This record gives sequence, structure tokens and C-alpha cells, in this order.
Amino acid sequence: MEILNGTSFEKSVPGAWTSYQWIGEAVVDYVLFSRDFLPMLRAGALEIVRVPDSWSDHAILFLHLQFPQPTAPHFVSSTLSHIVCDILTQQTINAAQTDEEATLALYGTIDFIHPRRVCVYIASLCRNPGRINARAAFGVYWGKDCSHNKGWCLPGRQLDVRAALTGVLYSLSVSNPDHPLDIFMTSKQVIRSICYSAGKNYTTGWDCANPDLLEHIAKLIRKRNSQVSFSLVHQPHNNKALSAAKSLARSAAGAAPLPIFTISDAPNDTVLSDSSQTRNTLPKVVTSVLKDDLPKPKTRTNVTAAQLAIGDKPDSHRNRLTVRRLQSENLNRLLNAETIREWWQIMRDFTDSKPRDTRVTAEQLRAAFKVRLNPPAVMPSHFDVELKRLRDLMSAAIPPSTIDHTPELFFTRAFVLADMELLKRKLRERSTKSAHGIDHCSYKKIQSIPNEVLLKLLNYCIEYRTGAQDWFTTILVGILKMGKSDDDPESYRLVGLECCLLKCLTLLIDMRIRAWAETYYILPDSQNGFREKYRTNNNSFILRCAIDRARAEGKLLYVAFVDLKNAFPSTDLPTLWMKLYAAGVSGPLFDWLRMLYARMSYVVRHGSEVTAAFKSLIGVLTGDTASPILWNVYFADLADMFGPDMDDIRLNGRPVSHLEQADDVALFSTTAEGLQRKIDLFFAWCRENFMVISATKTECMLFGELPPTLPRITVGSTVIKFVKKYKFVGIIFTSVDRNIFALHYKKKASKARAVANTTFGAKSMIGTLPPYEGIRLYTARMDPHLTSGCEVCLDVDVSHLEELTDVQHEFLRRLLGLNRRSILAVLFTETGVIPLCYRRIILALGYLIYLMSLPANHLAYAAYHDSLLLERDHHPSWISDLRYTMQSLPRPIQLCATDLNNDGVDAVRKQVRESCNKWLGDCISEMSSRLPLIQGRLELNEDGKYVTMASKLRHYLRVPVPAHRKALTRLALSSHTLGIEILRWKVRYKARVPRECRWCRFCRLEIESEGHAMIGCSAPDLVALRYEFFKDVYSIVPDMPRHWTSEDVFLRDLFLNQNFDLTQRLAKYTYDVFARFATCPVFRPAEYLYSILE
Repeated sequence: MEILNGTSFEKSVPGAWTSYQWIGEAVVDYVLFSRDFLPMLRAGALEIVRVPDSWSDHAILFLHLQFPQPTAPHFVSSTLSHIVCDILTQQTINAAQTDEEATLALYGTIDFIHPRRVCVYIASLCRNPGRINARAAFGVYWGKDCSHNKGWCLPGRQLDVRAALTGVLYSLSVSNPDHPLDIFMTSKQVIRSICYSAGKNYTTGWDCANPDLLEHIAKLIRKRNSQVSFSLVHQPHNNKALSAAKSLARSAAGAAPLPIFTISDAPNDTVLSDSSQTRNTLPKVVTSVLKDDLPKPKTRTNVTAAQLAIGDKPDSHRNRLTVRRLQSENLNRLLNAETIREWWQIMRDFTDSKPRDTRVTAEQLRAAFKVRLNPPAVMPSHFDVELKRLRDLMSAAIPPSTIDHTPELFFTRAFVLADMELLKRKLRERSTKSAHGIDHCSYKKIQSIPNEVLLKLLNYCIEYRTGAQDWFTTILVGILKMGKSDDDPESYRLVGLECCLLKCLTLLIDMRIRAWAETYYILPDSQNGFREKYRTNNNSFILRCAIDRARAEGKLLYVAFVDLKNAFPSTDLPTLWMKLYAAGVSGPLFDWLRMLYARMSYVVRHGSEVTAAFKSLIGVLTGDTASPILWNVYFADLADMFGPDMDDIRLNGRPVSHLEQADDVALFSTTAEGLQRKIDLFFAWCRENFMVISATKTECMLFGELPPTLPRITVGSTVIKFVKKYKFVGIIFTSVDRNIFALHYKKKASKARAVANTTFGAKSMIGTLPPYEGIRLYTARMDPHLTSGCEVCLDVDVSHLEELTDVQHEFLRRLLGLNRRSILAVLFTETGVIPLCYRRIILALGYLIYLMSLPANHLAYAAYHDSLLLERDHHPSWISDLRYTMQSLPRPIQLCATDLNNDGVDAVRKQVRESCNKWLGDCISEMSSRLPLIQGRLELNEDGKYVTMASKLRHYLRVPVPAHRKALTRLALSSHTLGIEILRWKVRYKARVPRECRWCRFCRLEIESEGHAMIGCSAPDLVALRYEFFKDVYSIVPDMPRHWTSEDVFLRDLFLNQNFDLTQRLAKYTYDVFARFATCPVFRPAEYLYSILE
């Protein structure tokens, strides 16, 4: 870096002043510039401009850069060629529908409305909702003395919304299908689910709430020849017909025996008609209810610069108000964000590091990626050259058109509507903001395409072994690897952006290959990557259990973590096709995949540049949805190399010696010789499958007592190094600590603290971080680090858990503005955050439920049952650690053998949550003398009832003025500077003062408690403040009592009042009172002062 001040690059006289103070001028602001970019500067590029003293006492520094003009970029044309598939693809994209259009297509239309309309009123109710004795019922009222006026109860789930939907279903089934039906009810949710969402839900196979009822309703509506109208009753209490329906529902719910309504079989009319070719023009289903409620006028929060400046020191620099004005603008943008997405975008702008322009060109990345995606110029020496030639010949001998020999016809069956429904259900799980290919068609767009249209396109592509031209070009984008140099093309990880329609087709093929692989047990049990219902931490759990078993048997466990070099892009395609064909994969889907790989090309996009295309001759497709399963099949025969070995560790009697997480491999054995045999077998597999083991990245660990001399373990001729720690599938193992996860705790605590510091770094942009925003950031950014690996790393060592809890406590204290001596329990009762010891246990119990649900062939199932055997034999194990951790909770919970089933563990999880709430409640009750304002607090729940809530993000934390909010928080949570609190602590030269001697610093008549300071002190300044405060209180809440028997009780009533205007006024008053008390030192009786000599 070079300093530009005082050089020829400075426009004014070299060495111009940048700081102007009353005592003189100086140069204190410097421009540092990289030597590599000096050619981008011209003479006079640095300009120093003095500004008015009222704005700042520093000059503005401008640096003018002249960027070199890039070569003309090559853009890829996304214009569709006029061939059949391209035209069909464009028609498919253009067929996308809105939700209303999809619903219209589902129900159909009519061309005539019969003049005789029938009205029905539907009422629903649910008694004791959410309880075991819940009872839902509905009533339908057609008119006086109508035989169809009835009330019914529901079978199955007892919910109010299901009762209302069943009422609609009953009304449709008994009414004349040729007469218009007007349905009146009070549920907007039901009306919208029928009138707006039905078409969208139909395309996903009714993947929604209450699918059985909605599907039957749709069938009945389709069968009708008349219109169905849904109307909302706005004043149900004044509507006699609706009251009659409600009475029928109540009678049904209280009748004995209960009248249960059974859903009759609906007609199997599920084929949609083409509404575009019919003369009918009137919609069959109509409603006056809007699709979405009109947005309520949002009360905009406006925090002024002056409010942010409250509490600033008087000697703050003279530019402080300008800074506060900018912070006020930023904070108001954040607090008034319309959506969560907008909120996160603003917060990322404040906290994320600013993107830097990379120092590589698109052509440089293209050259690096082209080498990475093609065979090496010189074949590695360990490859079997003859076998490679043979595989190439065998692959070339596979005919272009093959026959599917599977009895299930996995690779021949044409796709059907059910496949489209499953496809769209999976697309729902993906982000609507996912990147798209060069055709600019997104997943969100695809979800709005009718299933029949999408099905026609995809089946056409398979039948004729073709696709749209754009599908055969993938955009590659370089992402800089963490900690790597940005001027080296090899430092970039490539990401492929395929066309989303293509990924939909390969996703369907992926599902067929997976179904085939599961049916014929193609994938080994040791492969944990890219498989449904296989959790990421399974392999770490199995390895942990293997270490426990080795320790119990007094054996060493040698572990090698093998790294394959560039595994996915190095997959040998002829070998892949040969393996698939030999295993039984053949037919149109197989042939289409080979066609796709043969025609695929890549371009590199970097900034505004797009390079020329190039081909890839090896590797599975980058960014394709079928690539993971293709890799798993390619890698599957590795397990065949490892037969049972006498040195294998056995879990529940089953030999386990290797684990795979996609291409990450762990090999282990109880002897060095056994581990060497496995590495040699792996090396032999790589020789025959043309993979390269990165010997420099492959590392070994030894768990157990270290021998005098470490054994020599090699990959080929390269010796592997032994290490003390290794990060395996996200969890750090260490072999030199009593707790093998000790470093994992330290690392995650360090990362969580770094995230916390970054979060509070937003202070420079918005001032003090508001608690509601801070808790949202905590949940999204810190909690994942604090709970990382908690299913495997159980908290048997309190000192390790404290490393994490310290970070949690520091964050919450800083967020609320409390001191380090504040009561711990209030950090959770006031924010709704779960204490970490409970949070981690709840997640671990969820993992236990998962383990118990696994099939017997699953390695994690064997590891879990082996931990039960170890516990039975009184050896440390995962299950014994879980029991110990639960017994170490502040309110211990027992995990009995009889609880080890899904229902039992689920009940234990509820006990843990109840234990947490009970512990927090007890802590608050035990601290009643320190926390008088939050005793006996009631909060309004979702049902509109006042109940006790042990933990919740409290309403007073929404006070917008930071200084006022912190003052009120400190008052309520006993973290203030009143004598009742600070005199309880023993500090240097000063003894702890008993409560009865903590006199008020002003009147010396009463104890300086919260109630006395706020309500009772007779100091003139406080009396004046109190007079203005009470005048405002009684104007806000006129019915507030004007007399009280206890100052503390009245102050608590003020604090607990849910009127937010009152809360804000109380917060301001608290700040003013504390400011007055800060002007006078606390009164400490002389007998409680130590002398300096003492």
C-alpha cells in the first residue's frame, strides 16, 4: 500500500491540511492505495476539499480512478430457435396461470344462471380445542322447517376449520346441482381456500391443510351445473339464520350419542376440461371476499435524531448530530420494513461485508474451469490404462436406444399427472429466488404452469430424446473460497446455473433412479450423503459410537479421513454409464441422460462478461439435480471392497469400518495394520475408477492411549500425517482431550461471539440495536452456532457448555442494556429465548426420536442400539450421556427405559419444556425482592385470555427511544444504580450495606427502592417530574387508580399495563428520574465504609 497524500497524485498543493481545529491545522486523514492499481491513477487524482466548519472539522477526500475498458463481452443469446421442442417450450412457459386462473380451470365455467337461488348458512365450532376431549361440530340452516337443517359432529381431527369445510361439503352434497347455491359463513380462511387456492393446491396433489375435504369439495363443484357463491357474514350476532345454524352446531356437540357426519364417496371426475375451447363464460365459483385482506395502515415508527442522541455525553464531537441523523434514517428504514425479506436485505446491507471486485477476468476463470472439467493432459500414473480403454469401448458399445428390463419399468414409464404433483411439491421446498438459467424461467414460474401442459413438454422431450436449445448451455459462476486469494482463478469454486425446466426433468429422472436404487439395494448403508431421511450428523454420531465402543473394549481406534481430489468433476463418464447399464439402468430415461451429457456445454459469467462455450468430457453435470444420485451409484461399489475384517469395530454386533458422506470418506480400524489394508483397498478402487486421493489433505487420528511410536500409514507411496483434530461433517473431533468434542465447543463459541460482534457492529449504522431486531438476528445467525452438533455432542462437561452459554448471556445482556451482575433468568423470561442447556437437550431428544424410527439396516440404528448395550454394561455411551445431561438440568428430568419409544420421548420433551418454564418462574419468584415489578405478571395469549407466560419477548422492549427503553428495562430487571441494588454488592474499600440501611440519597427517610424513587421521594426536582408524569398518565389511562397503599404495587401496575402509550411515557419518566439520581452520589452510611488502611 502507498500513501498518496503529499505525492504528485494530489491535485492541490502536496500535503494539504485535512483537519481544521481551533488550535491549528494538521494532516490526519490519509489515502492508502494498492501498488497494483497505481496505473489506474492520473496526476491530480486525489482531491482534498475543505467543508464548512458547521458540518465537519475534517476535509472531504475524493479519489478519481480510471478503470481500463474491458474487452467487448460475449453474450449468450437466449432466443429460442424455431424447432418443435423450442416452440413447445415457449408455449409451456406462456401457459403459466395465476391462482385465480388455475382455480377457474379446476372448477370450469357455466353459460347460464338459473333464476331460482338456494341459500344456506353454515356455522362451526370447536370445544376444548387442542385438548384430548376436543369436539368440533357444524350446523347448516336452509330456512324454517327445512328437512336439511341439521347439526353434525366430525370424525378424526377436531378443528373449527375442518368443521366449516365439512359443512360446505355437506351443503354441496344435499343441494340440487342445477340450482345456484349461495353459502353464507364466517370463515374467510375456508372461503379463500375454496375460491382462490384450490387451483394451485390441485396442481400439487392437494399438498395443503385439510386436503381430503378440499378435494371432495372440488369434485362436487365440478359436477355441478350451476354457480356456487360464497359470502362472508360480517355481523354474525345480528344474523338470525346464522344464529340458528350455530344453535344446531351446539346441539350436535352436546348430544348423546354424538351424530357423526361421514363423508360420502365423491365422483371420480378429475379430468380437467379445456376452458379455452368452451363457449361458457361465467365462473362457476364466485365470492365477494378479497384474495387478501387490504393492508392495514401500518403505524410507522419514527425515531428522530434527537431521540437517538438522548444520553450522549455533552462533550461528544460536534459532528455527532449529523451521525445521529443518518442513524435515524437507517433505523427507521429497518423498523418500518414492509416484509421480512425487505428487513433482511436492509440488515445485510448494515452487517455484511461489502462485496469487493474480484481481480480475475471471465477468460481466466474459463481457462481454469475448462481444465477442471476435462481429463488431465497426462493420465495419473496409478490409473489402470488398459481398464480405461476397455471401459471406453464398453461404454461406446451401449446402443443409443436401450430397453428397460426392470419389472417396474422405472426407466420406460411415461410421466403422469401424479409425477407433476410430486414435482411441484418438491419445488415448493425450494426458494422462489433460486437462480435461473439463460432462459430466465424460474421455479416460481414453473409452479404456475398447468400440470397437463408441463407433462406434455417433458414427455415429448423423453420420447424424442431432445430438449430446448437453451437447456444445453449451463452458466458457470465463480465463488471465491474462504481465505483464498482473489487474483488466483484456482481459488474459485464453480457453481452451475442450469435452466430450471431442465432441472425439473432431471429431478423426475433422479426420483426414478432413487426408487430403483432403493428397490434393489444399490446404495450401501455406509453412504449417508444425498439420501432422504439420512441426517447430516449421522456419520458423526456413528463415529462417536465407534470411539465409545473401542474405549469400552480397551482398544485403540485408528481413523483415516480420506480426501478425493475434485471428485464430482472427475467422475469418469464411460465408467458411470457402464456401471449404470450393468446394474440394470436402461431405457428412454437412461438414453435421454446420455444425450444430455453429450450435448451440454458451459459458459462462464463473471460480472457483465459471458465467455464462449466449451465442452466437458468428464464429471457429472455441475448444478444438475440428478448429479448427486449419479455420484452415489458411481461410488456405491466402494463398499464391496471392504469385507469383514478381524480388526473391525462392531456396533450392535455389526462390523463397521467405513462411512461416506457423498465423497467425504472415513475409514477406521482397531489396528494400524487393519487401517492400512482399508486404505490400500480404497487406493485400488481409485485405480480402477480413475479417482485421485489427495494424500496431502488425507489425515489420520488415533483415539485412545498413544503408542510410543506412531505407525506409518501410507496412500500409495505417500505417508499420511497424524493430527490431533479433524472436522468431519461439520463436527470437530479431537484425540488429545478427555472430551473428544472439546475443540468443537471452543470453535463454535468463538464463531458465535464473532457473529455477535458483527451483529452489534450495526450500531454505527443504526445506533443501539432494538431488542426485537436483535432476537431475530440471534435466532437466525447465532443459534445455529450455539446448537451446532448438539445431537452428537452432549453437554456432560459443564465447563464446555459454559463456553457457549457465556456467549449467549453476553449477547442478551448487551442487547437489553443490562450489566454483568444482572439476574440470568430475566435474560430468558423477557426475550423468549430458551436457555441453552434446555435448547440443546430438546434438539437431542428430537434426534433420539429419529434414531428410534430408523430401519434395522441403518448404521445409525446399529450405533444407537450399541450405545444402549454399552450403558447396560455400565460403560460411557451416547445414551448414558443423554441421561446424565438431563439429570444435570436446573430441574432434573429422568429418562427411563420405558420412555425409549416415540410417544415416551415426545412426552419427555414436553417435560423438559415444562421444566424450563418452571425453573424460570421459580427464579423470578425467588428474586421477588429484586424483581418486584414482574411478579405475578399476566400476558394476553392468542385466545384473548390473560395467562402466565414464563418466557416471552415483552411488549416494553418495543419502546423506540433507546435511552428510555434501557432505563425502563434496567428498572424492571434490577440492573439500575439505585441504592437498593448497588449497595447490595461488596466493592473495593466499601462493604455491602444491609437492605434496611440503604437510605435514599435525597430525603434520607426511606429505603432507596424502585417504588420510592419513582413514586414516593419528596425531592423537589422529582416531585416536579412526577407531577407532569401523572398528568400524562391520567390523560392516557383515565381509570388508573389515583390512590395507592403501596408505592411498589402501584409502580408494578403502571409497568404491567398493556397500553403502549403509557409504557412509552413510563420509560421516559424512568429515564428522567435516573438522570436526576445520577447527579448525586449514592448515600452509604459511614459504618459500611472501609478505611484505606484496612
